[in-house]
Amino acid sequence: MGVSWEEAATLPAVGVTAWAAVDAVQPRPGETVVVSAEAGGVGVLAAQLVRLRGATVVGTAGGHNFDFLRSLGIVPVSHGPGLAEEIRKVAPEGVDAYIDTFGGGNVDIAIALGVPAHRINTVADPLAVRRYGVHGRAQEDAFSPVLVAELADLVARGRLAVPINTVYPLERVGEAYVEPARRHTRGKIVLSSFPRPTASGSAGPCSVTGPATRRRARQPQPARGGPWPPGRRPASAWIGAL
Repeated sequence: MGVSWEEAATLPAVGVTAWAAVDAVQPRPGETVVVSAEAGGVGVLAAQLVRLRGATVVGTAGGHNFDFLRSLGIVPVSHGPGLAEEIRKVAPEGVDAYIDTFGGGNVDIAIALGVPAHRINTVADPLAVRRYGVHGRAQEDAFSPVLVAELADLVARGRLAVPINTVYPLERVGEAYVEPARRHTRGKIVLSSFPRPTASGSAGPCSVTGPATRRRARQPQPARGGPWPPGRRPASAWIGAL
C-alpha cells in the first residue's frame, strides 16, 4: 500500500505520542481501555494501537464522530457532563486503563472509575500527573527513528489508519491553526509546501510535509537498529507478528 507524504508527516509527532501513551498503560487482551478525544490526531492512533493489543476501546467524542469511531471498531460515548456514567453504561465490568489526550478533568474521571494511577496516561494534564502520580508520557519520552519506521510499516500494511482530512499550503498556515480551535477535530491537519486545494472536513493540530504530490511515498523498509531511549523498546516488542 505504501505511505503517503501526508501520513508520514504525522508519525514523528502524533504517531509516537500515541505509542508512548499506549505503552505507558500496557493494555492486555480482553481489557477495556478508555481513550479521550478519540477522534483527534493522537486519540485515533492510540485507540487503534490499543485494539492491536486485543483490548476493547471506549472512545469519548462528539456525536457527529460516532459513526467514524464505530467504523474503527471503537465503542463511542459522548464527552461532557455525565461522562463517567456514560462510560459505566458501556463498560459495566469496569475500566482497566485510561488514555487522556484532551485534559478537561479526564484523569479525575479515570480515578473516579477506579482505574489505578499506573494504568492512566495523560498527554494534556500535567497538573493531574503531579496530583495523582499518573503517567504523562508523550513524544519526547519515546521518539526514535526505529519506532517511526515501525509505525510506518503498520500504516503501509493497512493495520493502522492515519486520517488526513485537511491539507493546507504553507501560505494558509493561519487557517490551519484556526481549525483545531473549533474542537470538531477528526484526525490531522497537514501543512504542505506544495500548494493545492484543501480537502473537505476538519482535523486536529498541524504537521508539516515536504513537496507533497498525489503519488505515494515508497514502501518503508524494516528498521535495522538506530538510537533508542534507555529503557524503551521498539513497537515490535509488543506488536508482535501483526
